[in-house]
This record gives sequence, structure tokens and C-alpha cells, in this order.
Amino acid sequence: MATAFFEFQFQSRMAKQGMEAKASAFIGKVRPAGNEGSARTYAIANMKIYIWGDPAQQDQDQQIVKNIRLNTYKSYFGRSWLVYHEIDNRIDAALDRLGLFPIISLWQKGRYLLGSSAQQIRSSGATELSLNPDALGQLLAYGQLLDNQSGLAGAQHHAPGTLISINTFGVLTSRTTPSDDLFRHQTSSFDSALDAIVEAVKKSANASSAPLISLSGGLDSRLILAALQCTGNKAIGLSYGHPKSADVRIANELARSCKFPIFRSQQTKDSNSCGHLTWDTIQRIADLGGGELAVHHAHSLLDRSLLEQSAGRTLLTGTGAETFRAFYFDRGVPGMSVLAIPAFRKQLNARGRRYVFEEYAKTAAPLVAALPGIAEQLGSVRDRAIDNCFNLDLSVANCLNLFYLRYRLPRMVVNGQLALDQHYDRSHPFLDGDVLKQLINLPVRYHLGSGFHLRAINRLSPRLAGIDWDKTNAPLNRGLSFSARYPGLISRLGLTPRWGKANLPMFEYGPWAKTLGPSVLHSALSFLGISGQDQVKATQTLMASPNYHQTMGFCAVWFALLDKTPPHCKDNSRAIA
Repeated sequence: MATAFFEFQFQSRMAKQGMEAKASAFIGKVRPAGNEGSARTYAIANMKIYIWGDPAQQDQDQQIVKNIRLNTYKSYFGRSWLVYHEIDNRIDAALDRLGLFPIISLWQKGRYLLGSSAQQIRSSGATELSLNPDALGQLLAYGQLLDNQSGLAGAQHHAPGTLISINTFGVLTSRTTPSDDLFRHQTSSFDSALDAIVEAVKKSANASSAPLISLSGGLDSRLILAALQCTGNKAIGLSYGHPKSADVRIANELARSCKFPIFRSQQTKDSNSCGHLTWDTIQRIADLGGGELAVHHAHSLLDRSLLEQSAGRTLLTGTGAETFRAFYFDRGVPGMSVLAIPAFRKQLNARGRRYVFEEYAKTAAPLVAALPGIAEQLGSVRDRAIDNCFNLDLSVANCLNLFYLRYRLPRMVVNGQLALDQHYDRSHPFLDGDVLKQLINLPVRYHLGSGFHLRAINRLSPRLAGIDWDKTNAPLNRGLSFSARYPGLISRLGLTPRWGKANLPMFEYGPWAKTLGPSVLHSALSFLGISGQDQVKATQTLMASPNYHQTMGFCAVWFALLDKTPPHCKDNSRAIA
């Protein structure tokens, strides 16, 4: 089966005499013989227990069952669980520590609907479901949600590590496991961190008879590949995007170097014409993501034929590696290592807050300019999220890491992963509990300029280190130039910094966004309550924004959810009509 989808409908005994909870079995795509998937169901002593998540973490399942029988409820790395107590008609559940395998709840007409994705709630047969305009506002501004809201009105996307109880009277209570304990450890060493990631990759590969790696020009998949070579494990590559992009070219080189077979996208050299972004594709993305996954997410590039070719395997992903080289570290300037010194916390706390604030303010600026009335609401949810991380007694570097783990990872990165759950199990070696503690507690110099990744790949596989890196368009073992290593400093000096990639990206979304008719943007603005001349002015402001394609990436999927019919486009042969 696929990484667990479940639907659980719960009705309290007080709702109607004789009405009891109703649970369905796990629902997923049937896998080839020999691969049972990662979802498990146990019927023990008048309890039905459901456990799902990372197949590499299945060795925890027996302990989870044992603890449930002892009424010891806790959250685990990589595995979420739910138990239905048949005798007294109640539910207990827990999300995994990092929110990789979520639980979403919705109270409707005297019953709770619980699901492992918004799609499960929407397809559960529930009636009178509506979409959430507050969620759309956050998505257009920040590209993600920063609280426990969902794209569905009234639905709660529970936070990482949350313990949930629904008693026999239908009252839901929850409490969240603190995640700052990950940082209460001594500084780790490069060698111990490298050993941990190699062991985690081996564990992920051994959990599947057919491991799959999504290859690109970046560092995360290459480090996983290097660790696989080191352990002697084999895998199959997965490549998608524009065939002339650096990602596809480098992915092919990596696969050839390792002598691994590779599944390739069927996109043609003319794929920048938006040919893969048919209305069917956008409707699929909208349904899978519940409005929280944009068209411009990389996983939208996996066309249906590629997914069908490669389905039924465990996908080893680099998810979580971003934690250790996120946007605030990529702004690097010399001396930034002081962020990790607890003694400087008070002096540097405001600077750390500003890194996160500026990143989100930058993406929100076009929407705030177009809709000034939404600024206060957006600002309050952003500031509350920042406070939740920076009011803790941690070094500034760890406050930054915590923000990524608590908000960016479960509400943005994981959304893209959920879109693949119908086709693959997914395993996250960088988010193994031991790996996470080791990498988070490395000296900051290993976070800056992708220091850990570069050194680790060079150590594990000099051959892979000799292949080009998309950031520099040069062999990875040459490292970074000064301007690429310290773009923040270069920018302040008035010079041209080296941000991002140096090559053709996987897909050019700018031309695609321009093919959409205005009805797509108008639909989103109308849903936000903007009409008349205000809508005309907002449309003009957003269309002039450099972030226009990102705005349209969300507007397109919300159009699919709201209107259900293809919009009028300027070029119906190539766009989403």
C-alpha cells in the first residue's frame, strides 16, 4: 500500500442512540508482490491500531503498540499512529515528531472526520465542505500556511508531535510535544554526523526491495547517492523537468556514474511551452494538495505517465536537508558562526528574527501592495510563528533551525511529498532522529555554503564530486567562489551576488503564467472578497509583480477547486484549457 492514507469517521455516543464510530481500513494503491508498504493495522484487546509513515522507521511499531497497551502515549520520529478503543468509543492518536505524516480533523454534523491528508477529508463523503479564504490569503503571501489552518474551512491541520484525544462525548483535546529538545545536545562532529547519515540511508534502502531516488543537480540527492554507493545498496533514479535543464543533465550523469537505471520524464525539448501543464494536471494537483500545493512546485512536473512507470517503490527523499542550509544560512557573511554561541543570544536575537521576517515579507509584498487591508492579518500570523521560535532559550542559529522544522517543513515541504503518496512510500533519511540531532548540532560553519554536504560527498564518493553542481555550473569538488559563498556580503558591497542556480531551471513558469486568462486571478480575488474597482487595481498590481508566476501557481489550483471548469486562456493549445 502507499504511505498511509486513512479515513476515520467518529461519532460520539451522545450524538444519536446506537451510533458508534466507524473506521475504514487503510486506503492506498496496491503494491507489487513482495512490497507490503509501510501502513500497519493491529486488532488487539478491543483496540484497532493504525500506524503509518516512513518504512525505515517501522522497527518502532512494536514499541508503539506496547506503549499504547500501557496507555503510554507519545510521538515518534517518522511514524504516526491512531488507536480506536472499541469498548468506550474513544480515539487517541499522535503525529510523528516532525509532521511528515499529518493528521487533519474536521468536526461536521456531530461527527469528527480524521484523515491523513486534506484529500481524504474531501473524498470521505462529507457534505457541505467549503474552502478557506484565510488560507488562500496566506498561501498567496507566503507560499504556505503558518498556523494550523487548512485549505478546508474548519479543518485543523495538527502541528508536528501533537497528541490527540477524542473522548466518548466527542470532545477533542490535543497537546503538542515540544521540539526544542532536539537542540539540547552537545556539539556534534563531522564524522559522527556523516556516520549517522550513511546509516540512515542504508536503513531506508533496506526497508524497500525497490528504492527510488529523485535525482537533480543539487546536493541532497547526491549525498544520498554517495551514501548508497558507500553501503553497496542499489537504487533506481527518477528525473523530471526540462530536458535541457541542469537538473536533468546532471541527474543523467549521476545515474550513469553509479550504473543505476533511471526513469525519465517524457517532456520534449519544447516543454517550456507549458505542454505538461494541462487542465487535467492542474486539477490533479489541486485535488491532491487541497489548494496548498502550487502548480509551480517541482512535483507538478511529474506527469502521469512517469508516475505510473515508477509507482510501487519507496522514494528516498532529501527532505529535511534544507534545515541545515536554509535561506538564512545562504545569506552568509563572514563571522555568521557567532549565531550559534548561546552567550550572544540576546544581542543577535533581533537579527535572527529579521532574517525570517524579511524572507516572508519579501514574498508577501506584492499581495500586501495589492490588498492593503490584508496586511495586519498576515503580519500577525507571521509574527506569532516567529515569536514561538525566538522566545525560547536557544542560540539564534537553533531558533532559525527550529523555525524551519516547525513551520517550513511540515506546512510547505511536506505538501509536495503528500502529492506523491498515492504512488510511493517515502523515506526521509535526513529526518531520522539520530541524523537530525547530529546535523542540527554541527558547528554553524558546516551549515554555511552547504559545507557539510560538500565535504561529505567528497569524502564518500570523489567520482560523484567530480560531476557538475547546478549552483556553480562546475564540478562540485571545486567548491564555491567567494561571491557564491557570501552572497549577503557581496550584495551589501554593491556587487552582483551569486544566488540560486547558474543554469536553465527545471521549468520556466513565467511564460506559463502569462498564458492564463484574467479569470483565474479574478476568481481568487473574488473569493477573498475583492470586487469592483478594488479588484481591477489589485489585478494590475499583481500582474506587474516579479512574483506573478508564483501568485498564478496558487490561483490556478484554487480556480480548479472553486470553479471546476477550465478557464479561458490566451493559448488554449498549450496552456490549461
